[in-house]
Amino acid sequence: MLKKFLWAVALGLAVHGSGVYAQEKVKVIYPDGSVRYEDAAPAKKAEEKTAPAPASGPSGSKTVSGVSCCPCNGGTDECTPHCRPGKNPPEVTPVNSPECPSGRTCDPIDVKFEGDLLVEEVEEKFYVQCKDASAHVPVPVIQTSVKETCEFRTIEKVVKCCRIKVCVPCQSCKVTTTQCVTKLSKDPYALRICKRRDGTYDVEVKGVPGMPTRWMLYLAGKKEDIETDLGVTIDF
Repeated sequence: MLKKFLWAVALGLAVHGSGVYAQEKVKVIYPDGSVRYEDAAPAKKAEEKTAPAPASGPSGSKTVSGVSCCPCNGGTDECTPHCRPGKNPPEVTPVNSPECPSGRTCDPIDVKFEGDLLVEEVEEKFYVQCKDASAHVPVPVIQTSVKETCEFRTIEKVVKCCRIKVCVPCQSCKVTTTQCVTKLSKDPYALRICKRRDGTYDVEVKGVPGMPTRWMLYLAGKKEDIETDLGVTIDF
């Protein structure tokens, strides 16, 4: 009975009828796991001096005098999960929530054209280089040939007592023949020698009587052939 009475006093049960009340005791669990029974007022002061700021514990935790405790079977088990030693920065884990919309959105981009395309004109000349020269060239000539002929015949004549039979020229004739022939000109004529893009040569003749003002003696000819035929030098 004496033990029960002392236990009742420790727990702060009041003894009625005598007008005297026992001092109230409270059970305090400190962050280091220690358990103490202290007076209500002093315990409050101890909490103000030594206890850390109250922190909200996990669901189901109990709070005694502002100290948060995990549901660790009355403080006999360790609280889990453990915190890492040292620095513990906040950990962020993605959570699917309508308040955090995610996805891919696109806006159309209009394709615009800047004016018209540039126009560039490239000219390729037929002749890359030309030079003037002169030479005797084959030209057409109307040629008239006059061929003289002589015809003979036999005549008889009686002179006194003689009959003479003799061959005599009876007539002189001229045969004229006219034809068109090509001959090398007696005089040199002006030439225009031009090199094409492909490396061949054209030779133009000018000033020949009866011919076009400009006519071509060579078309796409070889340099060696022209030099040999006309006696000219082509240095390009």
